[in-house]
Amino acid sequence: MKKKKYKIKDLEAFSKKMLRLGGEDIGIDADRRSKYINLKNVEGIVREKAIYKKETDALYITESIAEDIIEDISNWLLGVEVAEMCSKGKLECYWDNRQNCMVFKVSDEYRES
Repeated sequence: MKKKKYKIKDLEAFSKKMLRLGGEDIGIDADRRSKYINLKNVEGIVREKAIYKKETDALYITESIAEDIIEDISNWLLGVEVAEMCSKGKLECYWDNRQNCMVFKVSDEYRES
């Protein structure tokens, strides 16, 4: 079954909407969103994921592409949020060779306050 494609008529407006949805998806408010990622970065994600049609010189998306865009934005925002928490000492992080992944935990100092 062929997936329905939607034309992006206004990249800036569409990118703003995707940023809002990506932030709301993980509970990051508008002030923090604008601090963590700028609109040009979001537009870059949209351009990377969308389908470009040369004959119409336009970008198109499907529902699954829109979901991927929102997920990428959410991951970006969450990554910055976690990094900020680590830099402020709220989280501790370390690499666990046994689990082969980065581990994050609430710092003892922050937990006690």
